[in-house]
Parts: sequence; structure tokens; C-alpha cells
Amino acid sequence: MARGVIFLGVGMLLVMVAFCGPVRADDAVVNENFPDMTPITVYHEDAEPFKGLVSVTVTNYGTIPWGDFHFEIVPYGYDVSTVDFTTVPATPTTSQNPFSYAIDNVAVGSTLDYYFYSDPVNQNETATFAFYTDNTTSQVPWFGLLMYPTPVPEPAVLSLLGIGLAALALIRRRK
Repeated sequence: MARGVIFLGVGMLLVMVAFCGPVRADDAVVNENFPDMTPITVYHEDAEPFKGLVSVTVTNYGTIPWGDFHFEIVPYGYDVSTVDFTTVPATPTTSQNPFSYAIDNVAVGSTLDYYFYSDPVNQNETATFAFYTDNTTSQVPWFGLLMYPTPVPEPAVLSLLGIGLAALALIRRRK
């Protein structure tokens, strides 16, 4: 009987180790709800090796669909001028498909913008994002991650923008 309990305990431990991935101190998991477009900042304590995966799950509790989502690295008591978004070891991903993204690490407050207008996040829907940060240069122990959605532009706004661009093209062509 005791031998069976020991085998059962060891077996459960092996299953837990096999199915639970390692969580490193430099990785982050974020879950947030957005009732509107107000930015939310979460703070991350970074550690050796000062680069890692950030997994974000957000839910749209507002009434306006989102067409893109933005992330920015912000200070939290330390200079974040060398904390960047990176495509190594993998490019950013999201549950929204198709999507594109843009990373700007030039200015302080590096930004990562996801665009997914053909697959918006509607009311009461959840989206996931995954990306990597690199903090190996300065190895700051804390930094903030500001995030916020942007609504899908209304068709009338897009039409006006298209008409305006067409008018500008005609004016430039005449000159």
C-alpha cells in the first residue's frame, strides 16, 4: 500500500513537470479587461537574462470594436532608453488573423503596434498577443508596459480620408 502511494506521488510529480513549462523570471503574463480605450500600464520586474516573452490576454468590455492594439515600454523608476521590443527569438503573434505589426525602437519608449482591421476584437471578445522584450543592455530591474486599443474607423471616416487623398493626388498631378 505504501509503495503504491509513493509510486502515485512520484507519477503525479512527473506529470506536473512534463506538462508545466518553465516560467522564467524575465517572462511576463498579463491579463487585462478594457471597458473603454483608456490606456493601462502594468509593471514588470525583470531579471536574468533580461529578455523574455510577454504574453498578454485582453478582453473588450466596451461597445466599440478594436482594429489595432498598441504597446509602449515606459519608465518605472529606471531609464528605459535601451529596453526594446525584439523579433528574436520569434516575431510577434496574436490571435487576430490576418495582422501586421510595426516596432519602433528608435525613440525612448519603444513601441509595438498590432493592426488587424479585417478581424476586429468585438464587444466581449478576447484577444491574445505575444512578443519579446530585450533589456540586456541596461538590465533595469523594473519597467512599465503601457497598452491600449484603438477603435476600427467608421466607414464614413474612411471614405472621407480616401476622398481627401484622391483630391491631394489630383492637386499634385496638376502642378
